This record gives sequence, structure tokens and C-alpha cells, in this order.
Amino acid sequence: MIHIVDDEAVLREVLALIFASLGYQTKVFSSPSAYLKFMASDAYSSPKVLFTDLKMPGGITGYELIGQVQASHPDQRCVVMSGFDSEPSAYKNLACMYLQKPFFADKIRAVMAELKACDENGACQLAVHADCDVDDRALFCLQGWFCPHNMEESKR
Repeated sequence: MIHIVDDEAVLREVLALIFASLGYQTKVFSSPSAYLKFMASDAYSSPKVLFTDLKMPGGITGYELIGQVQASHPDQRCVVMSGFDSEPSAYKNLACMYLQKPFFADKIRAVMAELKACDENGACQLAVHADCDVDDRALFCLQGWFCPHNMEESKR
């Protein structure tokens, strides 16, 4: 199961179709507050990956959503999506992948393949430097980024 949080209805629909073509089921949410309300319900179970936009109405950013989700589910893998320049956040390094909007289905396919490898290996095997070609972390001004699931790297 993939969870998608984005205020753009068209993007939610397109992403759901892309994930369906890759064999994944999705649940979509129009805001961080709607997602947090769902998390508090009995129907919630952790998704394989949470994809979230950064800037959405309602006062909670995608980074803040990740922080709140990982406070109760620290192993939750998250992917950030944004059409805006990156902004400072204490939660910035909690995401596994970063996608600059607009992106194409092949980018989603590559990200999901890398996340699958991450599941199999216990942590992301991507280079930690900005020259990574699977996602767009260089555009998010991430310096010294490491996979949040790679405990050995995080101790350095």
C-alpha cells in the first residue's frame, strides 16, 4: 500500500494510476490533517511508502507531517515531492527520497525500485552525495544526507 498526501487532486489521481500500473494499491489524502486523522483511526496501517507534497494549505508542511508520522512510526519510509525550492526544516533529512515536480512515471518506477532494494538491504544503497540520479535530492539542498534507515551511516 502506498499513501499519497497532496493538495492537487490531479496529481493524486495520476500518481494512483502510476502506482496501480506498478502493482501497488494506494490511499490518497488531500491534506496533512486528513492523513493524521486517518492515522488516528482503527483503519490505519503503515504503508510501504508515504509520498507527500511539501507545501499544502492548512499550516502543516510535508516535512512536519513526516516528523509527526515518524514520531509514532520511526521506520516509515517517506518520499518528498515539491514544485518549489526547498525550505529549511528540522525534519528535512527524514525522507528517503526527494522528487522535484513535475516528474514522469519512469522517475516513480526508479524510486520504487530503489525503495524495494532498501527494504531488501535494510538501508538505501544510493550514493550520499548530490550527484544521485535516481531522485532529485540536489535540488533540495541536502548536504551530508544519508538514508534515515542506515544506522551505521547516521552514526558518522
